[in-house]
Amino acid sequence: DWSSDVCSSDLSRIQRGSQLRISTMSCTGLLLLSAWASLAVASLPGVDAAAWQQAFPAVDRGVLGNMAGGNMPASAADGGALNVHISSMHAQIAEIFLGTPPQRLRCLIDSGSSDLWVPSKRCSQCQSPNSFDADVSSTFKPEMENTMYGNRPRSVKISYGSGQVVGYAVHDTLQFGSLTIPDQAFLIVEDSALPPGRDWDGICGLGWSGIAELKPQPTLYQNIQRQSHPAVFSMIPSAAGAAQLVLGQAASADVTWAPAEAYDPTGGQLGNQRSFWMISGGLQINAPQPYQARFLVDTGTNQVLLVPSHHYQLFIRSLIPDRLFDSMCGRDAQAGVVCDCSIQQYQQLRPLRIVISGRGFELPLSKMFMNAPGSNNLCLLTIQPNDLQGGSMMPGLGGILGGLLGSLLGPGGVTLGRRLQNLQYPSPATDPNEYWMLGGVFLEHFTTIFDFDNGRLGFAKPPGNADAETDRSEEHTSELQSPLQS
Repeated sequence: DWSSDVCSSDLSRIQRGSQLRISTMSCTGLLLLSAWASLAVASLPGVDAAAWQQAFPAVDRGVLGNMAGGNMPASAADGGALNVHISSMHAQIAEIFLGTPPQRLRCLIDSGSSDLWVPSKRCSQCQSPNSFDADVSSTFKPEMENTMYGNRPRSVKISYGSGQVVGYAVHDTLQFGSLTIPDQAFLIVEDSALPPGRDWDGICGLGWSGIAELKPQPTLYQNIQRQSHPAVFSMIPSAAGAAQLVLGQAASADVTWAPAEAYDPTGGQLGNQRSFWMISGGLQINAPQPYQARFLVDTGTNQVLLVPSHHYQLFIRSLIPDRLFDSMCGRDAQAGVVCDCSIQQYQQLRPLRIVISGRGFELPLSKMFMNAPGSNNLCLLTIQPNDLQGGSMMPGLGGILGGLLGSLLGPGGVTLGRRLQNLQYPSPATDPNEYWMLGGVFLEHFTTIFDFDNGRLGFAKPPGNADAETDRSEEHTSELQSPLQS
């Protein structure tokens, strides 16, 4: 593995014309620290014609019909668009290309983290569909740091509630849509505790730099800004199970904007800077006025909404009347709240209405379920309570990001969506239960625009989608009461 290779006394690796020699004696401590790990320090092999051919994506039939109604998809000059596959578990997955020649990888689009990471070909535990081979990339470069053993690649660990990924900070050329970004920093993962059977390889973080682990290196959006290109990402739903991630422009003229707010989950370590995508708005089901709330908008949570636990009973019984909920729904210890699937046929149930800047974005109850695995006509409700540590939604963010993307990243069920571990720092001073997490299942039904340049988040009805309901009325009839009903 990498530890053995770089610690051979006669080994030298060539990286951009400079020779790196590491003696066996000086590597003793590193071997003890990283015996499990392997990192490919780049060599300069001949270009493999087959690899070049594999690197160029085939034309996707999903583009057929995307000009209906006068819609004009982004051109390459606009930054292009990435076709996004939405898996059965509501993971939003796009293809990226790393290295020279480019290698194709599938990344989970995650607005709740800020780093890019991909699995190394030497990671035996990653069990990913694809992996990155640093040896065949002529532009690969590890990030070195001075240690007691001399110059060594900088190791990085990202912990999740269900496991962790461990690897090294490295740089290479990234192709993201039609943009080519040289020297993009990312984590090449050498060991992981992630579940097998995933249909994605790594993660493309679209959060703010405040929660990046690869500091001080620029994140993806910061590198795009350094190229004088707009750092604007529009996720546009298209057909069922598909979307487009459009780069460089707001994809709709009729956008409702909300300012991205500063949020420090560390209790003071981040200061007044942006970290997660946090906005203010309201929720409404039956009440005449929305209940004011702050939303953490997270594409990596495979739920419609995660509700602070002390609001959940009142909230869910406003969404589903008592008599119906008590007879057709219940809570499974592992899966969370489940209902008989026939509940989706009740037409008289009111939709969930998320209010952003005075505009309502409605989702009917029938869109809030997914089939429970191995179920007897049971469906999982994708509005779940957040029970972590007594219902605390945001117990803290340590020196490393702790997160759980529900069943996207590991066991623990889909009941909690993403969790943030309390690794070092105390809880924020404000009540963490008052943060509601707006997840990917809701976002699949609306155009969502992450505008880093102007520090704002936009929502719009996707073109040609009659199912997405929006309105600008502040009035709605109801039965929700304090704090959600009236």
